[in-house]
Amino acid sequence: MKYRPSTPFIICLVPMLAVAGTAGWAWSKVNSVPAHKRADMSFFDALRYRENDRRIFEEPTPEQLAAVRPQVIELKQKMLAEFPDLAITGQPVPDEENGFLLFYELTQGSGRAPGETMPVTPELRNFLNPAAAWDPVAIRAALEANGDLIAKIEHIAALPKRSSANMPADYNGFISARDMKVCSDILLMKARLAADAKDETEALRLVTANFHLASHCDQAEAVSLLGVTVGILIDLQVEDAILTKLLPALGRDADLPRWRAALTSRPPSTVDRFSNVLRGDWHATGVHLLFPTVLAMKDRPEDYEELIRAYTSQFDSFSKMIQGQNHAILLNLPAMPSPKVTLSSKSREILEMFNIGNTAWGKGYARASSIRARNLAALDLLVLEKSGTALTAESVSTVTPEPLSGEAFVYDPATRTISAPPAIAEEAGVIPLALPW
Repeated sequence: MKYRPSTPFIICLVPMLAVAGTAGWAWSKVNSVPAHKRADMSFFDALRYRENDRRIFEEPTPEQLAAVRPQVIELKQKMLAEFPDLAITGQPVPDEENGFLLFYELTQGSGRAPGETMPVTPELRNFLNPAAAWDPVAIRAALEANGDLIAKIEHIAALPKRSSANMPADYNGFISARDMKVCSDILLMKARLAADAKDETEALRLVTANFHLASHCDQAEAVSLLGVTVGILIDLQVEDAILTKLLPALGRDADLPRWRAALTSRPPSTVDRFSNVLRGDWHATGVHLLFPTVLAMKDRPEDYEELIRAYTSQFDSFSKMIQGQNHAILLNLPAMPSPKVTLSSKSREILEMFNIGNTAWGKGYARASSIRARNLAALDLLVLEKSGTALTAESVSTVTPEPLSGEAFVYDPATRTISAPPAIAEEAGVIPLALPW
């Protein structure tokens, strides 16, 4: 079994997500490993790290994982019988139409070694660096040199359907977040070239494809918190590019309703959606990673079933607790509830490793929700202005509201910037956005 994402990528992803609006991700334990130690660690090494380097368990081999697969299935069914609200309904689609499956096969299928990166040329990889200078001629040449791979990426990104049902036996609940980011960056690069050439239809096609990639990350039936995090990252960077690069390049004649429709094609980051995310993460992370890891341990704790039950009960109770709550709860999520059982010391340590850092993750999720609404409100104002209405400070009362407070955004006609209400701007770190013209 190939364990993705690699620890170095997780380490790189965390600051990226902090900038993009999702502060932290599922395993706060992985991120707490000192930087001087984690660079050469495997995913499992980081997950089980202790200051004295005492190993709590060994990474299971593919053979061990295959041997315990029937037990994993049996234990999953037992847990779902006890916690039926965690059940999800698979909605399989044909393999050739399944964007989730095809992306997995492209990036993690047989023939790819663990940690191996997507095979793009060095020239293109250089331009994927956010600090790289924008050189249209050289970028077009680099894209053309990777034509076959990019054609596969575009095919997968064009698919509107995805499903985590019927995945291969070696699927471990994760997709390669690093490679998904590369695919998204490539499509966004092509969209910017199209906008510079005033080809609005092509730019919109590539933006839509990019949003499909985000949906492949977080709209399958059972996806991990990391998948959802990467989906949010794609949303935010594409929306930022639309408002700061693509629309300015296209100018005031851009078909704004079509761009607004592209943004609203992705679901908002609501509390109830977060509740569903937790259910999916139990399947993706618990069933595919925790269960087989514990069952494959040579010295697994005698109370391993109670460990798994405790892990499952936490997800069940927490997802129910936040359902129907006000959106603002995401800013200050409570900690994952403690299990109502007494576990052995070894089981407690394993449970600690696999517990999500939901407080930090929820705040990042909330911040992303506010930023995405701000972006949509900005487009609303542009549409309103194009209809002939002069924008005033009161104009924001008629457009998309800020979701965490329920209040209107703040618009400054003098600077043509839109901001979150002061309390949200401070607590969630949502910065003002200038309209593209």
